[in-house]
Amino acid sequence: MHGTSVDVSWAKVDKLSVICVAIRKLRSINITDEVNMARMYKTLPCSLIARGSIVTRETRHSRINVSLDDPGMHVMTDFNVTPPFAIDPTASIDATNDKMIASGVRMLFVTGNDGTLFGIVTASDVLGEKPVQYMHEHGGKREEIMAQDIMTPHSELQALKLLNVESSTVGDIVETMKKLQRQHVLVVENKDTNSGESIRGLFSTTQITRQTGVEISVSQVATSFADIERAIASS
Repeated sequence: MHGTSVDVSWAKVDKLSVICVAIRKLRSINITDEVNMARMYKTLPCSLIARGSIVTRETRHSRINVSLDDPGMHVMTDFNVTPPFAIDPTASIDATNDKMIASGVRMLFVTGNDGTLFGIVTASDVLGEKPVQYMHEHGGKREEIMAQDIMTPHSELQALKLLNVESSTVGDIVETMKKLQRQHVLVVENKDTNSGESIRGLFSTTQITRQTGVEISVSQVATSFADIERAIASS
């Protein structure tokens, strides 16, 4: 009986050793992939959204099996083809969440009746800490919070120029989103001097993953590895 117990213990140690070696190899491979990708693809310049920008409202079948070397336009949601989802600034937080669920999206434009962009509101804004922070600063109840109270205003939004996107690759777009640490990045198009800029499209990490099969993390890789190591240490 004693010998059997020792054998089982050593078997557990060997199994744990194999798991640790596998994790180290995965860590090494992922870091190498991140470094290689950063060398292969460039990040695109961004600019702040101009005041008075219009969200274009003019259905696209998304391409699948897209590679990182394909044109960046292949993974852009083009608002000349696919209508964007928007909500009124005074819509309640619950109405905002309901519209996201009904539309199958995690981000809505906050616009006026004429399409003027006031900002964007995401699922994280609705379900995260922003509502609590707003109530702490302004008082009131959660159901009284409106989309405009928790949105990211247009003055804080960065966007890519369509001209740059048209000459980019999917890999360039991914690297840009990683640098910005954003899950959504807008694309603006310059119009004539009277109408200014319009929001032409949108990049989403979820959409890019769906089309390429490549998981995209906008956070630093080292953080996820640290989380793995902490989980192993506590097990």
